Amino acid sequence: MAKRVVEVMTYFSQGRDEASVMEIVRRYKWPQSSTSELLTTLVDLGILYKLTDSRRYRASPRLAALGYGVDAEATNGRLFSYINDLARIHKFGVGLFGMSGVDVQVLHWRHSTEIEDCNLNRPPLLTSTVVGQLLLSTLSETRLTGLLWRTQSEARPEEKFDSGVVRNRIAYFGSKGWSSGLSCFSANIEISAILLPENLGQTRMALGIFYPRTAQVESQLLVAAVKRDIEAMIPVNGSFIERPDETASALTAIATAP
Repeated sequence: MAKRVVEVMTYFSQGRDEASVMEIVRRYKWPQSSTSELLTTLVDLGILYKLTDSRRYRASPRLAALGYGVDAEATNGRLFSYINDLARIHKFGVGLFGMSGVDVQVLHWRHSTEIEDCNLNRPPLLTSTVVGQLLLSTLSETRLTGLLWRTQSEARPEEKFDSGVVRNRIAYFGSKGWSSGLSCFSANIEISAILLPENLGQTRMALGIFYPRTAQVESQLLVAAVKRDIEAMIPVNGSFIERPDETASALTAIATAP
């Protein structure tokens, strides 16, 4: 199994934008059932994306973080280093998130002792958390309608939702480009999330900062500072530029209220 994992990761790092189960099966002559199970596991681990409108798979930023050269967002490890810095400075959890089918996909996570009970083992539905609703705002009306219908039809009774309310929240977060509220990863944890620029990856991603509900966090100021940092890391000629030291200092200053 370990050998197959490495072979799949290598396959996606060799300039292939995406692939189906059958393309992998034909390439390596593996059984279809075990290949499908392997790709599903890699999606659960955040190493691959499963495209929402097809049965194809695509490499995620986490694959690049493991040393496989894919996607500009991981060039020189700047984005991941920035996430690690945020977690270290704030002592809160920081994650990078995408969409996998109807679920939020955890692409990268930096743990924090401040939020020990944050459970990422079963990512929530996109419709049930503010980071998911923010990501849904990037979809076309046709894709959004189809995904909401699919989510509602597959959801467990306790996961059913009011489509009108969810659509209003998606539109609201989309108009701002960021969101904040309960994380749905834990009852006691809140999150402030921001959409990353389109040119930081082949699919849209959001960066989220997790903190206890008891923390006095100015979400709007925090998101504005993160936005400035991210803009300073937009690739120029295929490489990230360094973020200004003064921006990082500003982040440290406004992370929590006095």
